[in-house]
Amino acid sequence: MRTKAVTQCVLGLASGCLTIAGGLYQGVASTRALNSGLDGAQLMARSAAIQGYGQVYGGGSKLIDAASQFAGTWMDAKNVELKGDQEEIRMMRERLESLDQSMKELIQKVNQTNESIVQSTREMRNRILA
Repeated sequence: MRTKAVTQCVLGLASGCLTIAGGLYQGVASTRALNSGLDGAQLMARSAAIQGYGQVYGGGSKLIDAASQFAGTWMDAKNVELKGDQEEIRMMRERLESLDQSMKELIQKVNQTNESIVQSTREMRNRILA
């Protein structure tokens, strides 16, 4: 969760900085164009170029926002995947504990049966010898 928050914060800050830089560029470039003494057609061409560069900054900002969204979604999916893995491990552990208990019971029964066979053999031998 913290990694997701930090990642989205960093990408959000980068996006914001890029948006601010684009706005500053447009403002400064527009002011310079107006003060440059260009005629109407040149000023319009310069204005269009400035707007184009502003759109480039805006597009970059959107790309960073998309990366932030992707990172958040990817990390959420990874967390869900990890929770699923934990649940699977827990279930395996329960099955192994159940198997362990069954094996202990089986071994106990085998030992009891073995003792019973040994006892019966002793009794049979004692009867035969008596």
